Amino acid sequence: MTEICVKYLLMNELVIDDERPVGSLLNYSAEHWVDHFRDVLSPKSGLLDLAEMPYYKDPKMNALHLAAFNGHEEILLRVALNKKEAIDQTDNSATSALQWACLRGHSRIVERLIKKGANINAQGGYYSNAVQAASTKGHLKIVQHLLENGADINAQGGAYGNSLQAACAGGHIQIVQHLFENGADINAQGGIYGYALYAASAKGYLKIVQQLLDKGANINSEDRYYRHALHSASVGEYLEIVQLLMGKGP
Repeated sequence: MTEICVKYLLMNELVIDDERPVGSLLNYSAEHWVDHFRDVLSPKSGLLDLAEMPYYKDPKMNALHLAAFNGHEEILLRVALNKKEAIDQTDNSATSALQWACLRGHSRIVERLIKKGANINAQGGYYSNAVQAASTKGHLKIVQHLLENGADINAQGGAYGNSLQAACAGGHIQIVQHLFENGADINAQGGIYGYALYAASAKGYLKIVQQLLDKGANINSEDRYYRHALHSASVGEYLEIVQLLMGKGP
């Protein structure tokens, strides 16, 4: 099925008509060819050659980025081994292959890239670093692997400022706990919400708010607009969090 989809997508003179069955097949091929290929346990060389071709038709991502994004381990190894692309090169959004793999939850791709020498603390892109990307989407196994291999748990930058705030904003309590255990700065500032307690309060995650307070989060911290966590919980009408914060106040 992979072969059919890819060959169809590579037809340069294909006439697209959404009202005919050909349009449906085109949409199906574009959406599902990556899944069919990933399900092939041991792709033959010919299929690998064919599946690699779409990776060189997109000018915004290089082949390594696309392989990491889609979770295609065999193609990633081909690209890395052949040194067709620099392993830490970023795409037009300043995102590296390692960050894409972390964001998408492809743990084996992450492991492969690290073994191939990817810079685990490289900065850039919307989430700024690999740990924040993995924390944002709740990929605990990847967060653990990154930290075990020397990732900076308190690296600053990106949408959420740091990994702890990203995990709090996403409601990923296991990652929050793991970050605590490995030395995350609970009161670090920056990012969309300003700090972790504000993020958890704004999103209504009561258990995470409780966990942050138990670990010593500063209830009087302010975001860049001088607002406290109590303000964010009140705006969201999270009564239990409001009561909890008021009970911890001065």
